[in-house]
Amino acid sequence: MNKRIKVTSLIKRLEFLLGNSLFSMQGDKYETVFQTRSGHDLSSVRLNMKTLAPRLWIDANVIDCWVAILNHEELVRAQFEHDVSFISLSEVNLSLSAMIILDNGNCRETYNSKYKAVCEPLLKWSTTKNHADCRVFMMIHLEHYFDKPVGQWDFGLCEESNEQILMLRRTRFKIATKILFHKFNVHAEKMFDLAFKFESENDEQTRISIIVNAIKNKYERDPAKTNTFVENQEDDALKNK
Repeated sequence: MNKRIKVTSLIKRLEFLLGNSLFSMQGDKYETVFQTRSGHDLSSVRLNMKTLAPRLWIDANVIDCWVAILNHEELVRAQFEHDVSFISLSEVNLSLSAMIILDNGNCRETYNSKYKAVCEPLLKWSTTKNHADCRVFMMIHLEHYFDKPVGQWDFGLCEESNEQILMLRRTRFKIATKILFHKFNVHAEKMFDLAFKFESENDEQTRISIIVNAIKNKYERDPAKTNTFVENQEDDALKNK
């Protein structure tokens, strides 16, 4: 769970099981599913974590959990490499008194009109129609930040397309698995058991039906924050591709 996520790889069985269990949206929505083992306590309930499901706008609390894990991994890595790059300062250029703004949105506005002088070239994977995955992009950017110019980044994301949508949806499974199964999470063992329980108690078609309906219901309650680029692909997102 300490390895960086590969956005180009297919979903592994464990990622598939955890994602299905979480995205079924069953169980107490206020149950704590993530809690750190450090002195700085951070937690998340099922209601927040299930927003990692395809098409949904990811809750800010999930981002907090993700950053906590990445910083924990940096601390562990620093013990061997003697180098620490904490997320909290990773996007601030102190020498130029400016911030690097990473915007995956490829709207008609120019960067100069949006951000004036503090800008970077458009990312090759920028999007015009996909709004729901903005925080997926953010989480990918945070994990793959290497203190290099954006132009040198290449972690596999393709240009905006149906294939990119499928990549991002698979990445949601991978992020959910890394957060909830991470050794940094006090409740990792519980989430592991629940993932296998959901699979054992439901056949494949039943699982897909439960998850698709759960995501659709969530989507209909808050359509303003969801993706309108690709419709009716929930089944593809829930198959082990």
